Amino acid sequence: MTTDDSKNVHKAKVALRHAALERRNSTTREQQHEAGLQLRDVFAQSSLFTNLMQRSEPACIAAFESFGTEIDTEPLLTLLAQHDVRVLVPELGESGRQLSWRWRGQLNAALDPEILEQADLVLVPGLRFDRDGWRLGRGIAWYDRALSYRRSTTAAIGVCWPWEFNSTNADVPHEAHDVPMQAVMTPDGFTMIQQ
Repeated sequence: MTTDDSKNVHKAKVALRHAALERRNSTTREQQHEAGLQLRDVFAQSSLFTNLMQRSEPACIAAFESFGTEIDTEPLLTLLAQHDVRVLVPELGESGRQLSWRWRGQLNAALDPEILEQADLVLVPGLRFDRDGWRLGRGIAWYDRALSYRRSTTAAIGVCWPWEFNSTNADVPHEAHDVPMQAVMTPDGFTMIQQ
């Protein structure tokens, strides 16, 4: 990729981020919570959840605690806790450039990124996803770096509002460091990505 190409990709990402955040700002807390209840139900009815529940040992999922205008993940996290799923959640590390992790519900010291090797599934927030699994994040590449620590068999599942998933076009600009998702989940449904 040339320098000009890289600049164009960066500009396109900035424009998409701005549009996504502007659209999200129109959501209310009630809509965020209702979407969270729907997201929980979509996950509970998915084969991913069924497969996790059939394991002989306790499952481990890396998820995230929503903030701002994201879909409320509390209903989903509560469902996981009710089924004794161990949940890792991210925290911004001291450097501000890397995510560290902690066990949800425990006020323990930050865990190194290598802890993601224990995850059977990683739920990843994003501002936009496309049919090829490309993700638009917040522009710091926290998750792209973190995902390099997961096992090769551990799926990364994008989580977003329904209007942030374009299942018919490949429209998310991406660069060499970007990591594609294996599926996208919205309050409207669950879509596996053709790799």
